[in-house]
Amino acid sequence: MGNGNRTKQRVLFLDYTNGIGLGGGQRSLQLLLEELDRDRFELMLACPADEEMLNCIPADVRVYPLELPKEFRTLSRRGGRWKQVLSCLPGVCRLRKRWSSILRESRPDLIHANNMKMLFLAAFAEPCSSIPKLWHVRDILPRNAMTQALKRTGSRISTRVLAVSKAVARELPVATPAVVFYNAVRLPPLDGLASMRREFRQRNGIGAPACVIGYAGRLDAGKGLDVLLDAFCQLSAANPRLELLLAGQGPMEVVLKQMAAVRGVGPKVRFVGFQHDMTGAWSAMDIAAVPSTEPDSFPRSAVEAMAYGLPVAGSDTGGIGESVVDGETGSLVEPGDAGELARVLHLLARDERLRRAQGDAGRRRCEQLFSAGAQAQRLGNIYDDVLQVVV
Repeated sequence: MGNGNRTKQRVLFLDYTNGIGLGGGQRSLQLLLEELDRDRFELMLACPADEEMLNCIPADVRVYPLELPKEFRTLSRRGGRWKQVLSCLPGVCRLRKRWSSILRESRPDLIHANNMKMLFLAAFAEPCSSIPKLWHVRDILPRNAMTQALKRTGSRISTRVLAVSKAVARELPVATPAVVFYNAVRLPPLDGLASMRREFRQRNGIGAPACVIGYAGRLDAGKGLDVLLDAFCQLSAANPRLELLLAGQGPMEVVLKQMAAVRGVGPKVRFVGFQHDMTGAWSAMDIAAVPSTEPDSFPRSAVEAMAYGLPVAGSDTGGIGESVVDGETGSLVEPGDAGELARVLHLLARDERLRRAQGDAGRRRCEQLFSAGAQAQRLGNIYDDVLQVVV
């Protein structure tokens, strides 16, 4: 399925979110789909028809609906066992006819799998395909015999491996030469954020004098939100101007609301739900927190906050330290240490100059390393390199 005389390379993306909606990997993919050079590439996407990302991708990206078997859809990357993995194979084999049809129609020069599950789907549903496959590794998985075996197999069947951070790359088999490719973010014009800040705060009952500590992302275990709430409670009594803003949804929401009520800070903790457009929420914040207690591969929220000129207080785990420079664009603390998190939040909350200096440094770092335009250009060069090697 070579390019022949065509001037554009055809790239087929594969993605699936397991029903969690628009995560960091999907938002980053959306930006790459918007920014990749249309003079060089023709872009296509195969995914289930109910994926939320389909509502926000560019109109010129051709979509191929891909109905996934139930066993495959419900397989957890953290809780899966060999028996569950093997139970997916009959359904994946039944996908061969549809997958072959997609390949015949799309005629891709390269397949870009946005996660491990879609890489294996592409390989096992069409095992004889010679199309080069790029595996985008976005997760730090528990270290056990099954995940290690899957990572070794994924590395062997991939033409090129992209790791979303150095932390992720270190988790891959030693013999795997992974390219570190950070999540992309769009850089908003900062001069128009003041009005959005006022509007969002008014809409959500946040006063103009408030100093807002914010979190954006899934409200889930391992994100350290109980630690963040504990740190906020330690600060709240001494600083009545402080408020906590949580933008997102997830299974921890009810528990966190109960904790806030019991600790007497319920009215000062704002749950604003999932935001399709985070511009207002980021604009309303003064400090961003990324308090993960489990290794976080490379949380998009950290670089998004920096793109909006916010200082970031984050846990020094996983890839967070690759985005946040301690003492320059924010502060890094030990995961789970509510007292230390409270200390750095207190320093930032009382010092507007420090917030501005670290926020400005974070914005410059985003411009240099994480902007969507620069990352799309780099990805295009990676595609060219892979295709030249294959040819």
